[in-house]
Amino acid sequence: MIDHMTDRNDQWLGRSLMALRQLEFQGPTDVTPSGDGAIELLWDDRSVMLIDTKTDWTLTVSDLEWKDPYGREPYPEATLQTVTDLGRWVKRDVSRTPEFGGFIGQTLAAISWQWNEVGEARGVVLAFDHGRINAHVGNGGELHVETELPNPSTSHLHVAWVSAKPEDPCDLYYPDSRFWTRLGLCTAGRPV
Repeated sequence: MIDHMTDRNDQWLGRSLMALRQLEFQGPTDVTPSGDGAIELLWDDRSVMLIDTKTDWTLTVSDLEWKDPYGREPYPEATLQTVTDLGRWVKRDVSRTPEFGGFIGQTLAAISWQWNEVGEARGVVLAFDHGRINAHVGNGGELHVETELPNPSTSHLHVAWVSAKPEDPCDLYYPDSRFWTRLGLCTAGRPV
C-alpha cells in the first residue's frame, strides 16, 4: 500500500495550485456527516489530486476528478427521491475562502504521509511554500481537513478574482507596497 501512494508524489511536487474544491453535504439535517468533505486540488498542468476516505476508514488519494455517483443533473425521478431522502455530496469551489484562498498560486514543496499499523494511509500533509494542508481520517472514518497559513505574506503569488463567476478571469500578482505587478490572467482557476 505504501509504495502505491508514495509513487504519485512526483506527479504533484513542484506544481502550483490553481483551484481547490471541497465536497459539501446537502440533505436532511439528521443525516449531516461529522467530517469534512473530500478535497480536490487542481494544479497548473491541469492535473487533479482528490483526497477522500474509503469505507474501511483509510485515506485515498487519486489523480481522478470526483464524479457525482448519482450521475448528472437533472436526476431521473427515482434518483431524485433518493437524493431528497438521503442527501448528496456537491462539489464547491473553495479557492476564494479564507481557509484555502492563501494556497492559490503556491507551489507544493513536500508531501508527508501518515500510516496506520498495517501500512494503510491515514493522513497526508501537503506542504506549500507558505503553509500546509493536513487531511486525515478521524476516529469515525470521516475526513478532517485542517489548514495552516502564516500571516499574509507579500512575497508569494496572490490571486485577485475579477468577478464571482468561476469562468471569468482573475489577476495573478505579487503585491508590492505601492502597486500590484500583474503577471497574467487565469480562467476557471487556470492560467491563460
